[in-house]
Amino acid sequence: MREVLMYFPIGAAHRFRSHPYLKAIMDAWGIDPGGRNLEDIRKGCRLTLGEFVEYILAFSMADISRRPIYDLFFATDSPKGFIKMKEAMWKVDPSGHFRYSDADDPSQLRWVWPAEELWPLIQEKFRGRKALVRTICTFVNEETYYLEKHAREALRSAEQRGAISVAPTKVDGFKRRRRTFPEDLMITFLKE
Repeated sequence: MREVLMYFPIGAAHRFRSHPYLKAIMDAWGIDPGGRNLEDIRKGCRLTLGEFVEYILAFSMADISRRPIYDLFFATDSPKGFIKMKEAMWKVDPSGHFRYSDADDPSQLRWVWPAEELWPLIQEKFRGRKALVRTICTFVNEETYYLEKHAREALRSAEQRGAISVAPTKVDGFKRRRRTFPEDLMITFLKE
């Protein structure tokens, strides 16, 4: 198992991208510094790490003026390690934002970058298809910043809105308890 928490001075890398020293670092990372914006640099870091591990979680630190200072990248080839890191981040901030800033209170770090809503991600992946809750949770755990509990909350909300059709029984033939989403339950995603 490989895991790494990497510090990358994104603010300095962008500001001084033409400096020979930083250019050499960015070249080593496979990042083209010429005329790129911060998101391109972040994407380059993710792509480079992605050559070595399967799961990457990134978050940013901003200064009091909300200018980027550095990014931290957690990279692992362990699905369990990826989930554990996300659980730790969600404990720090239940709203699920993955960017720190001291803009409001210099003595207190807090998350300020809103993550994408989970339901559109699930809907995009499964629209017009049938899937087991197990498959949906695996997608959420491994391909989003969210956790399995958030997937079940999103499914509960989608059922209330009529965005999904839920089988009355689980795959094993036993009835499903109302408003629960056991892993062996079949969900049909409507084409909304």
